This record gives sequence, C-alpha cells and structure tokens, in this order.
Amino acid sequence: MTPDLTEGSELADDLRHRPSRLPLLGLALLAVGALAWLAVDAFQESVVYYLTPTEVEAESSEGRFRLAGLVVDDSLHRDAAGTLHFEVTDGDATVAVRFDGRVPDSLEGGAEAVAEGRIGPDGVFEADTVLTRCASKFEAELESEHTR
Repeated sequence: MTPDLTEGSELADDLRHRPSRLPLLGLALLAVGALAWLAVDAFQESVVYYLTPTEVEAESSEGRFRLAGLVVDDSLHRDAAGTLHFEVTDGDATVAVRFDGRVPDSLEGGAEAVAEGRIGPDGVFEADTVLTRCASKFEAELESEHTR
C-alpha cells in the first residue's frame, strides 16, 4: 500500500508543516567551524619558537619567541628603576636582554638561559619570562660518580 500524498491528505499536510532541519544543521556546522577556528588560533598563539642570538640577528624576528643562549659574563646589571639588563650569546652573536621580573637564583654569567618575549623598538629583547639551567652542578656530580 502506497501512502496517500494527494493534496489535502493528512500525510501531505504533515509533511508540509514539518519544520525543516536544514537551518539547524547549518547552525551546527557553523558552531563546529567556529570552535575549530578558535582552537587553531589559540594553538598558533601558544606556539613559541626558540631562536639563538645568531638567528635573531640574521632574520627580522617579529612576534613572540624564545631566545636561548649563554649569559655573557659580567653583563648582569640593574638600572635605577630595578630593571635587569644582561646579554645572551651563542658564541657567534650577542643579544641584549631587558627583564623586569623575578630573577632565577641561578642566573649568572655562563649560565644557560631562555628568555621569552619580543624584540623592542630599540633592538633590545624585552623578556617577560627568564628561565635558567645550571648544568655545572649536575655535570660535577656525574663526573664524580664516573671517577669512583
């Protein structure tokens, strides 16, 4: 038995008055697309690249990035406002760093440092985060274990 879809039949009237699901599907696709775009945008903003001083000098470094290198001996000093100034090198190039924040205890000449921030208009790296690693303590322990 075939359904009666003639004009005026009850089934034909039900089909004509049933709301279309197409706008709802379009809205759902739009919401999923917006969430995907926000996720990709947030991921791209959270990605921060490591650059050496040589790479910073070789290319125009715009935006946020991490500057990695060794703290130059005798380059650490504070200005009258309490801002810390120091230089980071990779042996070939040197970049001046300005940091106004809490300084790690192991930040000293020769320490490995990673500063996160951006190059300022004056060419100085304006760091908002500075991390250090003092490998000499671990290397000394490791060498003493191997000599036993």
